[in-house]
Amino acid sequence: MHPAHRADLACLLRELRDITEQLLPSCRPRELSTIAAGFARLRAADRRLMQLLLARCPLRALRPQELSQLAWAVAKSQHNPDAAWVEELLSTSQRVLDSTAADAAVTAACGSRAGAAGPAGKQQQPRCAGSRGAGAPRPVVLGEEGFKPQELCNVAWALAVLQRRCALVTGPGPAGGPACARVQPSWFAALRGAALAQLAGFGPGDAAMCLWSLAALGHSPPDAWLGVFAARAAGLAPRMEEPHVAATLWAVSRMRRAAGGAPLGACLCSSSSSSSSISTSSSSNSGGGGSGMPGIPPLGSSSTAEFLQTGTPLTSSSDHLHGRGTSGEATPHGGGGGGTSGDEAAAGVAHLVGALQARAFCLLPAMRRPMLNVTLALSASARMGAPPPAEHVHAMLLRVQALLAWGGAADGHWRSPAAASEHGLAAGQPAAGGGAAARPAAVDRLREHQESERRHTAARERVRQRGWSPRDLATVAWALAALGYRPSDAWLGAAIASASAVLHTFHNRELSLLLHSLVRLRARPPAAFVGAAARVSLSHSASFNAQSAAHVVCALARLRAPRRPGAGQAATLLQVFLSRVDDSVEGTARNVAAVAYRLPDLIRPARLKALPEGAWPRHAPGRELLARLASAARARLRDCSAADLALLAAGFARLRHHPGQEWLEAHARRCAVVDAQFSERERARLEAALAVIAALPKPQEQAANAPHFGMQCL
Repeated sequence: MHPAHRADLACLLRELRDITEQLLPSCRPRELSTIAAGFARLRAADRRLMQLLLARCPLRALRPQELSQLAWAVAKSQHNPDAAWVEELLSTSQRVLDSTAADAAVTAACGSRAGAAGPAGKQQQPRCAGSRGAGAPRPVVLGEEGFKPQELCNVAWALAVLQRRCALVTGPGPAGGPACARVQPSWFAALRGAALAQLAGFGPGDAAMCLWSLAALGHSPPDAWLGVFAARAAGLAPRMEEPHVAATLWAVSRMRRAAGGAPLGACLCSSSSSSSSISTSSSSNSGGGGSGMPGIPPLGSSSTAEFLQTGTPLTSSSDHLHGRGTSGEATPHGGGGGGTSGDEAAAGVAHLVGALQARAFCLLPAMRRPMLNVTLALSASARMGAPPPAEHVHAMLLRVQALLAWGGAADGHWRSPAAASEHGLAAGQPAAGGGAAARPAAVDRLREHQESERRHTAARERVRQRGWSPRDLATVAWALAALGYRPSDAWLGAAIASASAVLHTFHNRELSLLLHSLVRLRARPPAAFVGAAARVSLSHSASFNAQSAAHVVCALARLRAPRRPGAGQAATLLQVFLSRVDDSVEGTARNVAAVAYRLPDLIRPARLKALPEGAWPRHAPGRELLARLASAARARLRDCSAADLALLAAGFARLRHHPGQEWLEAHARRCAVVDAQFSERERARLEAALAVIAALPKPQEQAANAPHFGMQCL
């Protein structure tokens, strides 16, 4: 739009708001709901207008359609109402939801008795609620006194959006403040009942929005309800568009993970025939297996085989693949939970997942946001333990490679000295606000930090304009590793080259997830990539948490690069991990064990012990870091599994560091508790490590024999 036209439109909308404010006192509730929806669609509703409108619109005076329209408008306009209004919306919508379920039950009862014969052989007329004679109101009709499927989903979506703005609370515990309202379990029960009552009227978009809203609200429905609703959604899957497919897969994976559902792999095999029939019936309209994609050869062509060389499943042990403690790998960011669920519910969800995967494969050539939808599809399948067919993954990887190739012109950006100095990441130089000898004033450091954040945000936006983001690439790599599918070296090389060009735009969690996944995929990145990843990690060390720091340490130690990060960088990463180790709620014991075991692969133990206190990168003396690592491990011994205990002992043996007699005694007590859980390999590793530790000098002897660099020795 021309700037002059945009200015005229903004002026027109301001005049329209002024006129609307003058007319609000004379508007009826129905008209107020329509006005709110209109301004929300125009994206022209300001805070003042919405406050005046909501104050004059009693929710109990609205019909179901108008109530749904107003709730949608409030969420769409990004207005944050007060807690009293949200409480009134919850109570009013729950009353309508109960009415919806009751109307459906009455209508079903009327229909079942319509053809019943009377005692005299005559056909008996139905007598439903509200039909008391000729002058009485007519029977309740489905949809008149309750929500229709789209209206029901609009209310649920609006509450999910408000929940993301902290306007309501769904979990246990007190509300977060005066602006928070609480969603009671009775409201969720009413929503589930109304959804089942209206199930036959749900369309593809309605089913996707309902599941997404429940998942966004943090609700895990009962297995019976989820199985029935999943069966209906599976029937609608061939008509779903790409946003519906992605939203439904995300929602189902989140519900299954929150409920601790078992992996769906076994159930998915039984439903593969139906999914393949869906794929076959739709392939003629959408191009089938990858033909028609811009820049991508057909699935069976020779050029495709030359590029991808047919990705193969990972053949390594399950310990390496799933990041268990026996491999010395940190806990992955995500994954499916354990537990069991109803067989019927699991079968229904597995059928839905298979149908959605087939539909995503059919939509792949014409996707408008392919990277986002491929990322959601693969990550959701990985979390549910439901791997798509190999040909589906193959086509998705080709689609991803085409997107990455569009940004190939910037591959040399990271290698240029100007780009490195622009982001303060040149080798041996501190990041913005780092440890320079003459530090600027506090105001200057703040301005420099703000300018760095502005450049970082602008760089991420430029990457996003190419059709993908750093988070998408890291998540795709994680999903492939979790699914046990290893792409070819050519695909991994293309992904690493694309990441290298924009490595400075990665957040720490994204970078740690990418490095962790490359290790699990047995990739071989160049030394320049490994060095740049270490520098980027150190430049944003304040945003690390314990899990991300552990992933970076273990990944840099395990990546098969000819050159490792420097000793100062390794010590700084260890210090960052130790300073964040209390941040994680769970998985900390495994992360500490993984760091202790993999640290000797990152830096030689003798070099680490001899390190004095560093100016840049900033870190404590090496012996102090080892003592803090032993202390962190001892504080978490009661949370360690048998594999973690063996890794801890092996790690300190490889570090040639005696953790102390009290540490060994506490370690022995925990080993006695979990003695039955040790495998033969773990027991042999534990015994060998304890023998090495017993021959090492005690901490007092180490301090007496340590070289004096003016550093603190313990």
